[in-house]
Amino acid sequence: MTAHLATGRVEEAARGAEMLVARSPTLGGYTLRALVKVARGQDEDAIQDVHKALAAEEPGEAGGSAAARTFLGRPHGPLHEVLFN
Repeated sequence: MTAHLATGRVEEAARGAEMLVARSPTLGGYTLRALVKVARGQDEDAIQDVHKALAAEEPGEAGGSAAARTFLGRPHGPLHEVLFN
């Protein structure tokens, strides 16, 4: 999915992210779907997916958890304006 996003194929990434979350609603799946939603300009929905990702966090997922938390709180990140302005 990230390759699709990087090459501008947002709708293909969206289909993949939706299938992933439907099959297995995990930290990683929700985080990827949030990235797709940011690419589509759906910032509020992306924030909700990051919160769902963190709620789905399992012990031992430190890397994925850090990525999701960074995505949500990073200054000048894709969701910073929505959250803090």
